[in-house]
Amino acid sequence: MFERLSGAVQSGASNVIAAAQAQLTALLANWMSAQRLYTVDGSAALGELMVERFSAVDTISEPYQLSLSTLSLNAHIALQSLLGQRLTLHTTLSDGNRTQRSGLIFNAVQGQSDGGLARYQLTVQPWIAMLRHGSHSRVWQDKSITQIIDDVLGAAAYRTHAAWQWGETAGDGSTEDLQAFLAQGPNAGVRSYCVQYRETDLNFVQRLLAQEGLGWRVEESDKAPSGHQIVFFADSSRWPQNTTSQAKLGGQGIRFHRGAAVEQQDAIQSFGGLRQLNPASTALLQWDYQAKRAIAAEAPTAHNFGSQAIEDMAPWLQHYELHGASADTGTCTTAQAQHRATCQQQAFEARNKTWVARSTVR
Repeated sequence: MFERLSGAVQSGASNVIAAAQAQLTALLANWMSAQRLYTVDGSAALGELMVERFSAVDTISEPYQLSLSTLSLNAHIALQSLLGQRLTLHTTLSDGNRTQRSGLIFNAVQGQSDGGLARYQLTVQPWIAMLRHGSHSRVWQDKSITQIIDDVLGAAAYRTHAAWQWGETAGDGSTEDLQAFLAQGPNAGVRSYCVQYRETDLNFVQRLLAQEGLGWRVEESDKAPSGHQIVFFADSSRWPQNTTSQAKLGGQGIRFHRGAAVEQQDAIQSFGGLRQLNPASTALLQWDYQAKRAIAAEAPTAHNFGSQAIEDMAPWLQHYELHGASADTGTCTTAQAQHRATCQQQAFEARNKTWVARSTVR
């Protein structure tokens, strides 16, 4: 009797194991990302990964950081082989179209594995983040800002991935003339003697751009070796419209509406702003030692503070900057000093109000 019972138990256990194995085999056969909202694309090993979740931090004139948690059936992917590889995150939008974000893997961590699935944590950034790893001391003479930055970005260390564009391209195909914008600055945008001393290439480039009132952003490009390029700009109003806002499904623009699975279009659920007090004007003074005269300029704010008490304090809310005549820029004309003061005041005004929102927009 016990022998028959033992045999029945063994037979039942074998059937359960066989059924579980069959279900697992069927599940693994459907291991694909084609029906998922988010997929990743890259080299052979990266193509096997499935997106579990991700988070991204993106800022103007800073390398974005995309943190990906992925799953794989292969628990033996060499982490070293992933570093520096191009990875593209594809996102399916509410209207069925797909958008993408490309970058390079700067960090790879192997997480837990249960023998069937392995978890890999990847950090993806644009190619310009490589400039953080290069620190140099060098000098440029009688070169414009664009020539200096072209020289830095065109170095052999970055040439494999580097791609950049000077000037934002508007919807009508016109590209802004950054040379004309830079010509309004000190010494017409030419540095007589520009020094990079024990400074990372990224900090050096960021410093030059900030001094001239320029910014940059990351743009997807099929022609770029790493799938994206850096676009330097002076006028952010020329940026292309958001992909979801352009979609005709549910009406153009992004609605302020509830977020639900039955909605045709992604929407904004909450929207607000933060305000902070900034200088009401920027004053700049430089002494021209050759002509023995002072060059002064002042740029008042173009913003309405909205409070009479604050407006009465405006004469006291002045940012004063002594702009010395240096080998970098030389002396300014009055118009060039006014341009520099205006750029400085615009930098303050950009921080007057920050918009904060929560949405389902992809």
